[in-house]
Amino acid sequence: QESCSDNNAGCTHGCIQGPFGAQCTCPMGFQLSNDSKTCEDIDECHPLGVCSQHCFNERGSFRCHCQNGYTLEADGRTCKAS
Repeated sequence: QESCSDNNAGCTHGCIQGPFGAQCTCPMGFQLSNDSKTCEDIDECHPLGVCSQHCFNERGSFRCHCQNGYTLEADGRTCKAS
């Protein structure tokens, strides 16, 4: 069994020691890749509908933008005619 105390069990980010060995964890906005060691960015803009108009994926997060003539509401996702 791998141990978090041994080179972080090869995890690129977090490591939790469980009853069956080490388990890698990722920060918010990231997910474990197929190798179960590396974290990769989650594209929060898919599925569509996260933002009412334009969504831009960022590393670990996302931003919504509005077309000209619209303003982004306080929820950070909804565009309202200005």
